Parts: sequence; C-alpha cells; structure tokens
Amino acid sequence: MKIGDRVLAQVNGGSWCSCQVIAFKGDIVVVSGDEEQRRARQSGRRPVGVGLRRHLVMENKLVKPIDNA
Repeated sequence: MKIGDRVLAQVNGGSWCSCQVIAFKGDIVVVSGDEEQRRARQSGRRPVGVGLRRHLVMENKLVKPIDNA
C-alpha cells in the first residue's frame, strides 16, 4: 500500500468505503473519500483525511488504476 492507492476503509461500525491513501503516520493510514478529493481539487487545497489503523484499511482489488497514457 502506498500514497495514491485506492483502498477500502472500514467505517461506520463495519461498512467498507472506497477511498484513497493520502498519507502515513506510523501505524496509521490517512485516507480521503472521493467527494473530499473532488472538493479539494476545486478549491485548490489539499484534501482532508481520516486516520485509521492499518487493520481497518485493505487494498481495493476491485478498482483498476486509471491509465493516463
């Protein structure tokens, strides 16, 4: 897992949400949702994220990376 990867994060007592890794702080993975990513781009700012322990974040193997070539 690295910054920019699409992941699934366990939120709201057990449901899984698709999001993107924006930072690491020790054993904490900071993720940001799609809507926040969009709003941050529109406002010209960095996205706000939520820090979760690594065991609450897993790679999203269902979403293929976008090829910008």
